[in-house]
Amino acid sequence: MNERKLRIDSFNSFIQFISTQMRHISVLTAIIFHFICICAYAQSENHITESENDVKTTTLQELVVTSDYAWVDGEKFVFVPRKNEKNLATDAISLIENMHIPVLYVDKGNIKSRTGGSVSIFINGVPADDMDMSTFWPKNALRVEFMESSPDPKFEGKHNILNFIMKDYALGGLTKLRGRQVIPNEGSYEASSKFVYKKMTYNTMFKGGYSRDHRSGSYGTETFKDIWYDGSFYDRIDRIENSDNNANRNDNIYAGINARYLTEKMNISHQAKLQWNRNPGSHKNGTLHFVPQIISGDNMLSQFNDRSISAFADGKYNFRFNAKWHFGVVWNFNHSHNNGFASYTSGDTEEIINRFRENSYSFGVEAGASYIMSQRIAFVLRVKEKRDIYSSYYTGSTDSHQWQSLGETFASLQWWYMPSSRVRMSITPQITIKDRNTNHLFKETQVLPGVQLNASYNINNKNNLSLWAFYHESTPAANATNDVIIRQTELTWLKGNPHIKSSDYYSFHLDYFTSPSSFLDLMLFSSWSLRRNEKMMRYFPGGKDYDGIILQYANAGHNGYFKAQCDINVRLFKNRLVMHGDIAYDYSYYTGGLHKSLAYFRPRVSASWSFGNCNLTAGWNGQQKGLSNGGTEETFYPNHCWMSFRYGNGSLNAGISVSQPFNNHTVQKSTTNDGPYSASRIQWSTGRSISIDLTYTFDYGKKIDPGFDIYEESLNNSSHL
Repeated sequence: MNERKLRIDSFNSFIQFISTQMRHISVLTAIIFHFICICAYAQSENHITESENDVKTTTLQELVVTSDYAWVDGEKFVFVPRKNEKNLATDAISLIENMHIPVLYVDKGNIKSRTGGSVSIFINGVPADDMDMSTFWPKNALRVEFMESSPDPKFEGKHNILNFIMKDYALGGLTKLRGRQVIPNEGSYEASSKFVYKKMTYNTMFKGGYSRDHRSGSYGTETFKDIWYDGSFYDRIDRIENSDNNANRNDNIYAGINARYLTEKMNISHQAKLQWNRNPGSHKNGTLHFVPQIISGDNMLSQFNDRSISAFADGKYNFRFNAKWHFGVVWNFNHSHNNGFASYTSGDTEEIINRFRENSYSFGVEAGASYIMSQRIAFVLRVKEKRDIYSSYYTGSTDSHQWQSLGETFASLQWWYMPSSRVRMSITPQITIKDRNTNHLFKETQVLPGVQLNASYNINNKNNLSLWAFYHESTPAANATNDVIIRQTELTWLKGNPHIKSSDYYSFHLDYFTSPSSFLDLMLFSSWSLRRNEKMMRYFPGGKDYDGIILQYANAGHNGYFKAQCDINVRLFKNRLVMHGDIAYDYSYYTGGLHKSLAYFRPRVSASWSFGNCNLTAGWNGQQKGLSNGGTEETFYPNHCWMSFRYGNGSLNAGISVSQPFNNHTVQKSTTNDGPYSASRIQWSTGRSISIDLTYTFDYGKKIDPGFDIYEESLNNSSHL
């Protein structure tokens, strides 16, 4: 009965939100369309002939493309990169940035969908791994295709598919050298190569980097209520920390190789990667003051270092038996070794030391079969088995051995129905069986159902309307179910929870895309999601046995989220000037265990001017806000602006950029309030920085254009709490 009431309350809360916010959304829509009309009028009054970089008329196996650069073809959004966009790009990520594709964006170095998170990247219909991306040469790009989903078996039933159509090599390849230096104290350097011989393709990559941040710090006040410390009970203790002498350091090395055998009927590939990461020694140093004064002295020092090495290997085998039947198998194996050290000292108290050492193993195998019954109906069956094993040793504030085994069995059946060339829909019921075993004492098996729905309607080749909805249950990660308790400071402990339950996740997306002319793209979309029994960190009194409070993973409350956004790209003056603008409205709320909501508008604008082989770009992102951890934490992110100058001729690419030119520090504010604990913090990190990068690519051999239908991630796994 209570559960049903919570569901009703969540739904009523959402309906109330919709009714109260319609006026704001109406005003926003009016402003957006007013801007579109102004741009359209300006363009019609000052019509300019397409530049030499523009595509005139190209014929690709009966598909005729005129001077358009964006259109809808079946389930695909198709975009053609212009010559200057390719010359000024160094990789797939910068190419997507230069093209200003409305259905995609780049966030912290990753390509994401406007409506659905991360994307699955393919090159000429073949899944792209890290080595493929390292040897990606924008000069060879012909088209960019994006699909929310596809019945084509070569896309393996993935969602948010990004497929690059590239010129390839009949014999030969390319070599790419890259270097990037950020002032102050950050750099990355990479060398990669690709070689094609007959039906074999080989890719190799080696890169390394470092970072040294000595400009970060924080100031904050923490309040602890109704707690014990050193055998005495306190109604309230305030902890005031000021750390302005901090250092964060990191070194990394990454190497990999892959080999692929590709024919019209067969695709076989193998890859191997090795990753090494090290924090050689970071620290946080400052002053500490308590009210009442429970310790003597006001100094505070926190030190930590860690190191990890990971090895990864996988194999992929895809076969096309005939026009109707396709079959594929994928296996992967990952081994990681992690160890670390942390110490904390305040005043004259005894040093708190924590050490950990861990080995993790992961193995998975997945098989998929597709059957194309007719032009209107297709089926895709997928089954997967995965096993993760963690063995962790802790010494210092706790002496413990933690062993965990996490297993996953997954099956799904995707049904595609295409009643016409303009209408496509699919439904994918799925089931996941997960099991957990912690120290051979706590064992649990869960059956988690799910379903995904997708529908798309092409109004014409310039307008598309799509709908996407799904439901699934998610289980907590290994670090959340870790049963170890460790001491962090004189008043805080950290503990996992092997009894934490899975969360239900509902999501609904509706988006509209239009490209009415070669100078204008528009994307409108909205989404709503609800996560029930969300996992979060809760604060509990430690009692007499544990001084202060205990931070423990728990299920608490439900989280709802609504977002509406509009993206506009305007291209003027023979495509020399590209202006981008988007504005988003975000609303999040928490019910159940905690009750809190947050709503705000977030604007972003940028402008890019190209002349010859050069480009000037400037951009500004408005302030963002975030509500997280069950509504207990609220974070305010500052405005961010940047500018850059770049030269590129396709082979040689050089650039210089400035981030936060007007601020020496980037300041972030946050508050926390949950039970016996509350806090208010100000954190600052490196603001103004200058980045210089240089890329040189050269190729050799004979290139071929692909036929129209030619057939990422950290390696490190850890359960560390």
